Amino acid sequence: MLFSSGPSMALKEFSVSSTPDTNGVYVTISGRPEGLIGSILSLLKLSSDASLIVSAHQVSLVMASISGQTHSMVPMNRVSSTHCGYKRNTAYLIIAAFFLLSAIGSIAGTHGAVVFVIGAIVSAVFALAYWMSNRLVIVVETGGGMTIGMRIQPSVIRSVNFDFAQAQRVVDIINTLVLTGTP
Repeated sequence: MLFSSGPSMALKEFSVSSTPDTNGVYVTISGRPEGLIGSILSLLKLSSDASLIVSAHQVSLVMASISGQTHSMVPMNRVSSTHCGYKRNTAYLIIAAFFLLSAIGSIAGTHGAVVFVIGAIVSAVFALAYWMSNRLVIVVETGGGMTIGMRIQPSVIRSVNFDFAQAQRVVDIINTLVLTGTP
């Protein structure tokens, strides 16, 4: 099972390149707690933000909040495995199917058209919730068993493109740096 500790983070920044930037960084992924409250707290500088940064020498995870900051760093020569994946909340899809089937079954009833429309709308809302529940995970594991990583909710509002193919690209860059020292 692919997991990453901590809450899901709404994506704020994503950059990936096979050549390092001026600071020697290949990958930067930054996020804030997801949801409306997380967005408000982020604007007020009260939320806990996280950044996953990949350089030629290390993978680091920086967690910062109003109460403090934590840096977890794994040297490239200590990375034993990398993982990426995604998951959606299938409960939303099951509920959407239930309401759609109930709506179809209600057509023959006394108020069939009204119940059908309401059921179809509720079903569409849960289908949208299923589609939006996508969470991407990137995890780096050391030989000693320590894992660092992020669980990311792709941004709906911001125009930051981050999908499973991008997560795979991040893992590919880390793997190449581990094996050869250059991506």
